[in-house]
Amino acid sequence: MIDKAIVIAALARDCNRALRANIPRVERLRSYFAHSRVVVVENDSKDGTKETLKDWAARCDGVELIMHDFGSVTIPTASAKNPYPSTSLFRIEKMARYRNMYMEYVRNLEVQPDYLVLLDLDVVSFSVEGIVQAIGTAPEGWGALFANGRRYFHHLFPYYFDLYAYLPMGCEVYDRKNDELFYESKRITRMVRHQEFVPCLSAFGGIGVYRWEAVRALSYQALPNTRSRIFEAVCEHVPFNLSVTKQGYGCYVCRRMYVNYGTRSWRHLFIYSLLPTRWYQWLYKRIKGVEYGD
Repeated sequence: MIDKAIVIAALARDCNRALRANIPRVERLRSYFAHSRVVVVENDSKDGTKETLKDWAARCDGVELIMHDFGSVTIPTASAKNPYPSTSLFRIEKMARYRNMYMEYVRNLEVQPDYLVLLDLDVVSFSVEGIVQAIGTAPEGWGALFANGRRYFHHLFPYYFDLYAYLPMGCEVYDRKNDELFYESKRITRMVRHQEFVPCLSAFGGIGVYRWEAVRALSYQALPNTRSRIFEAVCEHVPFNLSVTKQGYGCYVCRRMYVNYGTRSWRHLFIYSLLPTRWYQWLYKRIKGVEYGD
């Protein structure tokens, strides 16, 4: 038992299948700590997510639900102008607004936590013990610990996933182009294979563990991406995490704190891992209709 208090915060929308699989993992994570609470911000679900969350809150103490129906779409429709709508300013503004809801909830708690654990409930799975081990063995002065988010090619060849939230040490430009993320993908995949804790300026990968003292005064924001014509906005995690590092805290991607995002086909293995970069860029333009990295 760890004599600390944690709050586990999450967003949820139409993720009922993964939610039902991950609730037992969340409860197991809570069992490691002396005090714990859960807060889930849900909106507009139609697949049974609302009912599963209500059942969870009824069965388990300390589960708080913030539920709204705004009538908005999750992600706008893709277009030639916006081929990556998940990175649109529309979506990032929503994500920042919803995340600020749970930040406000935690700030208003009578007993403040030691740690805030942000968790994606729509992932395939995550390592409970990896979170606990990361907290127990993290480098001195840490402020944020991030998951080793992974996707697999047919259960082989894991590669780091969630480059959108990742910013390596020494990188001062956080509104990066797609080609910069492409090169960074191979680099961070190699690093987490050999290092227990990889220093970074920002990451997420499905889980973020924060010292509450480092984030209690912070809020999420949506910023436009000024360097790319296809990524409209900067990931909401990036400016949030940079505010942690600016206070002097260390941020790390943790090898054992893994998250499983599922598998991809052999076709993706060939395209993303084996195809020469120039060929990939040519193929990208043929499919997307825009230059790679615009």
